[in-house]
Amino acid sequence: MQQTIKRYRRHTKDNETNKPIEQNLQHLKAESANMLKIVEDLKVSRRYWSFYKIQPPTKIYVGVQI
Repeated sequence: MQQTIKRYRRHTKDNETNKPIEQNLQHLKAESANMLKIVEDLKVSRRYWSFYKIQPPTKIYVGVQI
């Protein structure tokens, strides 16, 4: 019986410590997806400016949250 209780405590302790890691991982995945979208938008913008052979504005922060 004592072995079972020890295993149960060890198992529940492991599950409690994994929750913050999983939440952090989900947050990092969402953040990387947002960064990927920003990079894609910047690439589209660069293609637009180079297609029309004009100089883009020097200070433009489209889609970037500061």
